[in-house]
Amino acid sequence: MKKTFTIYLAIVLFFSVVAIAFASSKAVEQFDVELVKSGTLYISGDVKDVYLDLYIPQKGLENIEVSPNNYEKIKDEYNNAMIRIRWNNLSGIEKYRVKFKIKSEAKHYRDTEFMGYWYQHLEKALEETPLTKQTDEMRQLAYGNETDMEKLIRLTTWAKKNLRYERDPKKRQTKSSDWMFKYRRGACGEYANLLTALLRSAGIPVRYVVGYAYSPETTNATALESHAWVEALVDGRWIPADPTWLEVGYLDATHIPFAYLQDSNFTESIHWRGSGTVQWKKNAIEYSILSIKEREPRILAMSITPVGAGEYGLITLDVAEHLKQCSMADIAVQSCVDNMHYPVLEIRDERRMLWLCPDKTIYWLFRARDLSSDYKCVVTAFDQSGATVEKEIVVAGNEETEQIALDAPDQVLVNQQFAIKSKTGGLFFSPNLTDAKEGREWRLVLKTPGRYKFYFYSPGFFAEKDIDVVTKKETSLYVYTPEHVIAGQNFSVIVNLRNLLNRRIFPTVRVIFYNQTLEDIAVLQPLEDINLTFKLRASKPGRYKFVALAESDYLSSYTTAIDVEEQKTIVTELKKTTKSLLKKIFSFFELFGQYLKSVLEKYI
Repeated sequence: MKKTFTIYLAIVLFFSVVAIAFASSKAVEQFDVELVKSGTLYISGDVKDVYLDLYIPQKGLENIEVSPNNYEKIKDEYNNAMIRIRWNNLSGIEKYRVKFKIKSEAKHYRDTEFMGYWYQHLEKALEETPLTKQTDEMRQLAYGNETDMEKLIRLTTWAKKNLRYERDPKKRQTKSSDWMFKYRRGACGEYANLLTALLRSAGIPVRYVVGYAYSPETTNATALESHAWVEALVDGRWIPADPTWLEVGYLDATHIPFAYLQDSNFTESIHWRGSGTVQWKKNAIEYSILSIKEREPRILAMSITPVGAGEYGLITLDVAEHLKQCSMADIAVQSCVDNMHYPVLEIRDERRMLWLCPDKTIYWLFRARDLSSDYKCVVTAFDQSGATVEKEIVVAGNEETEQIALDAPDQVLVNQQFAIKSKTGGLFFSPNLTDAKEGREWRLVLKTPGRYKFYFYSPGFFAEKDIDVVTKKETSLYVYTPEHVIAGQNFSVIVNLRNLLNRRIFPTVRVIFYNQTLEDIAVLQPLEDINLTFKLRASKPGRYKFVALAESDYLSSYTTAIDVEEQKTIVTELKKTTKSLLKKIFSFFELFGQYLKSVLEKYI
């Protein structure tokens, strides 16, 4: 009896090592390349009418050469273009070779295209598949009162920051989205499966894209290799997002799509009739880069506040896209180094990932190391588009900065509004967010759980604060404290405590100030809020941290600072005046000494 056989071969990652003449694939605007798919069929027994189905580039295909020449163009179930190569007269070994000439162009945020199949079948772009499973935790992460574009940016950035790239050479099948969400490691296929599931869980249509892309980021070799990313339907346009390499809105031209699918279930197949067998061996792709055109680098402008040794300052970087484009930016700043290669400036959170549409101002807090003498240091800022800027800073004098405490909760719920406050005006910013705020207060709603860093800077003052954004919380806390208290006197603080649950709870409330700890047990009815008053004593003058905690099944806390001032007496006022006068005298002699030194150097 004659039998018909079909073999489906899942696409695995092959790459070839080829030198190139550009530093970053993310800056490639146009990419002309010849790419070759080839392989061998080993035939044994009674085999007739063999045909092989292969995907071809869905965009930018200028020419195709197929050997053997007996082929036809077909479509798959998702309307992707393919070729079907046929063999009629068979020998024991058959080879094939398909050469594509491709002119690939970068995809921009404002690009439009004919919607075609996927626009007519949006239910497939929203469907949950075995490889794009959605869990309650994933839905909670994707939830948020924001635009679809904001959600696409947030979730792609979350994937880049929270997933670890790990390629398993023995793996033959891409893992599902729920596995990736649990274990947080995988290759581009797992990244794309998870981002697809997250976006679909929020009602955003997504098509999974399989093809080739060029990047030096994920392997020791720089090569054109198999790759996967997604496109989300936002505001009537298919917006590209590559969570592995953090590209959103702008997708560099080395990304060559070979198929638009529901998930990573991407197969090419071979079919035959007869009782014999066919073994299919695929070769690694071959390619030759014909030409490239790189985009204009972003425009960077940097300024740095004056700073003294051992003190804190602020780096400000203005970043702008050319031609008013929108894209993700991966930007970093670096300090000069000493002769032991240690950074001279201790810069907080050197690398930033943010959305530019089309420009943004970014801030970094830094501390200048306290070296033996005044010194100069060059700070460099750069990004993945090839843009770079340098700025020299002179670390000298006695510019002093005082660390202050921010008035803010230590934990908040996802989508809960809260405020960060300072007792002096200045600049609030965070490396985890793209926005900043000037003034005494910054009101926020954060949509993604995790630990967020916040910084505050004003000439002469700085602050750092971590806030945990959690998905479960029993109570919310707010603290009312006096701005100033007098040393040696008693004072009161009020802790406002609210029950967030629909059941009665009995949290233990604790306040900590200097060397004092007071405790009380509260009884809160469902959704009730109460005020608890604690009496404390101020001892020594200075600024001291105040912490309030409420502990039951979960912990909530709130941190602020209280200034303790000296009692005003004739002696203390005289000491203060004398100290201020001596400081001015020392400052005068220091400036006079510098002037005298410059005069002597000029004439001697």
